[in-house]
Amino acid sequence: MLSLFMIEFDRVLRLQLRYPLEFVSGLLILTLLFYGLLVGAQHMTGVDNFGDNLDGIIIGYGTWIIVVAGLSQIPGDIAGEAQRGTLESVFLAKYRMDSIFLARSIAGSLQNLVLTFAVLLLLLWLTERSVSFPPAAMLAVITTILASISLGFLAGGLALKFKQVGRALVLVQYPLLFLMITPFETMQAEILNLSLLLPVVPSAITLRELTVAGKDLGDSHIIAALLNAAVYLGVGMFFFNRYVRSVKANGLLGGH
Repeated sequence: MLSLFMIEFDRVLRLQLRYPLEFVSGLLILTLLFYGLLVGAQHMTGVDNFGDNLDGIIIGYGTWIIVVAGLSQIPGDIAGEAQRGTLESVFLAKYRMDSIFLARSIAGSLQNLVLTFAVLLLLLWLTERSVSFPPAAMLAVITTILASISLGFLAGGLALKFKQVGRALVLVQYPLLFLMITPFETMQAEILNLSLLLPVVPSAITLRELTVAGKDLGDSHIIAALLNAAVYLGVGMFFFNRYVRSVKANGLLGGH
């Protein structure tokens, strides 16, 4: 598994270095998108200054970038392989399909972290805000990546069957943004407990607690984030493998 990950990480790194304009354009687009959403929210609510809530919104927005990358990685790879006519070759590899796409997703998510941190630093500088980022917050980042990859496996299963799911993923991205920036940790205990059952939400809550609220790791919802990521990753891989068997059995792998 380690050798597979290193191969995929090297591939992702080479692609990133070969196409630096993609990084720059992504940085600009994500920054402008945040400002568009912020200005729109100010216009709709009539509030010009969100105060300390803006710190949590920025961290939630960064979490959303990580989630979208994890969600889109596997279905994007499958759609690309299907269009190039190389999807069957991937399935003939010596590794299990879930292992291949897990390695690809982790490698892609690590590369996306560079973009995410660049966007956050730029937004914090432009808004003249500051947040602390203790080393413990990296654990919450890891659970965010794993939980987002679980969504990618679910979407990847659909991509194996339908091949084109890009527009459906766009519809999912914006409800996810709402979940990532909503401060469930400040709401009633019943709402908070229900939110912990949603995918990725415990990781988003933990990130805000560690970076914005300044809580210690022991006072955060890190255990809920770890359990949430593990459970959803297991469920996502289970359904992905079921789709793999179904597509093979019905001879639908070569479609595009």
